[in-house]
Amino acid sequence: TASVTGAIVFWYIDENKRKCQGKMMWYGTDGHRRGGASTVSSEMAKRGLMKENVSMKQCLFGVQQIADRPIDTVYVVESEKTAIIMTMLHPEHIWLAAGGCSMLNRQTLSPLHDRRVMLIPDSGMYGKWSEAVRQSRLRFYHVSNMMEQYEANTDIADIVLGEARLKGEENHQG
Repeated sequence: TASVTGAIVFWYIDENKRKCQGKMMWYGTDGHRRGGASTVSSEMAKRGLMKENVSMKQCLFGVQQIADRPIDTVYVVESEKTAIIMTMLHPEHIWLAAGGCSMLNRQTLSPLHDRRVMLIPDSGMYGKWSEAVRQSRLRFYHVSNMMEQYEANTDIADIVLGEARLKGEENHQG
């Protein structure tokens, strides 16, 4: 079990501005993840401060912004870190994160029902996200396949930070 010391906590706050969960992750000085992830609720349960297996509401990271910005286009990415980076670079849009490739579903997308939504899955997840959105009730959406030209698990932050490699591109050192 990893120590909670040094963890970054991404607070998941729903569209009604209620805390749903805190996702804990560890990063190195290079900005890349180190090790796994945990949640505030599971760490509290391990310490006897909360019941184990408490069901926490699932929501998109950053979804609390939608009530205050009713006409802005919503962009959904996989990673919380990517949503934060893109918010800094493009604050004119609302950037949300699914928190994992399998966390996008009808429940998490429901607050976006009548919004203009652009989904930008990591490379390799286009099909999975397209299917998840088809099963949702979103009305005005587009799932971008722009990341599919890049190596597996590349996200839009990798592009803006200059760390993305196209599929088949050689890894040059130097």
